[in-house]
Amino acid sequence: MIIRQPSMGHEAAPSLPLTETAPPEEASGDLSLRRRVFRLRTLVSFLAAGAILWFLVTRLNVNLADLWAQLRQTNLGLFLLALFVYYLGFPLRALRWRLLLEQVEQSDHRARERAVHPSVARLSEILVLGWFANCVVPAKIGDFYRAYLLKDACGVSFARTTGTIVAERMIDLIVLFVLLLLSAVGVIRGMTTDHALVTEHILLVGLVLVGLLVLVLLGLRLFGRRLERVLPARLGGFWYRFQHGIVGSFQLRQFPLVAVLTIAVWLTEAGRLYFVSQSLGVPLGLAVIVFVALANSLLTAVPATPGGLGVVEVGVITLFALIGVSDDAAAAVTLLDRTISYWSLIAVGLVAYLFAFRHRRA
Repeated sequence: MIIRQPSMGHEAAPSLPLTETAPPEEASGDLSLRRRVFRLRTLVSFLAAGAILWFLVTRLNVNLADLWAQLRQTNLGLFLLALFVYYLGFPLRALRWRLLLEQVEQSDHRARERAVHPSVARLSEILVLGWFANCVVPAKIGDFYRAYLLKDACGVSFARTTGTIVAERMIDLIVLFVLLLLSAVGVIRGMTTDHALVTEHILLVGLVLVGLLVLVLLGLRLFGRRLERVLPARLGGFWYRFQHGIVGSFQLRQFPLVAVLTIAVWLTEAGRLYFVSQSLGVPLGLAVIVFVALANSLLTAVPATPGGLGVVEVGVITLFALIGVSDDAAAAVTLLDRTISYWSLIAVGLVAYLFAFRHRRA
């Protein structure tokens, strides 16, 4: 099977089909980034992010001149190392995604043919484009966008691929909670009683979310096929592939490797924050680095603003304050870290998007 380049323009705007046979132009959904970026909802979300950032700047006891002077003293070598460690996470995510796609497809006895999945490098590019979409459009549309790109590239079922992405999020949250719990043990020791209580509440919320995910997974295993039988034929086929994409991702024989790759992905997140703090000369303990980095990732899941813009900055600086980091140091580390995890993604993703779009039209 020939792997095709993704369609990026108006002429092939991706859709949210109810069936795999529905052509994009007949579907009501539209994932075209160029159209969605200029929608009112996107503009409002960026305005909300700007308001949050303005509130943060005016409320923090930070001297902007001193903050700028501190940022100018950044060790460039350590900053570039943080950038490298962060982008190392994409091939790790791509390898995990390919593993999930393969094991889900192999366990699907209804599949009429086996798709040829792209290489890890190609999947990494799709992941970068998905992250880029999340940075410029709210509501986590990038997850649907990369499912569309994979379908367009090699004909993989959109519903099944979306299921594997949902499973990815579940696995991420479960591993994230375990790592947060382990790191919180060291973080809480250095907190006041009130601050420790706030941290415990954060962990409690995480525990509730993990519990709900486990219940959802069990529900899909027990009742997923029954729901398929009562749905109309067209919806039933879509639902089968979607729920099989989720349930099939939790194969016991492959889950240890998936878990190891997930831990490695989260360690790249922590490694990025570690080298960013070192580049600014801000000493932070290992437990603090892991806890804040993982909490940062959890905040980006909030779909209120593109890429969690504003929400993440406020949340991370607040966490630093709970741990006892000064406002100046917290602001410097957070802003420099977001230069990598948000602004660099926009730059890299835009280049990848324009290159793919030009290649498509050539």
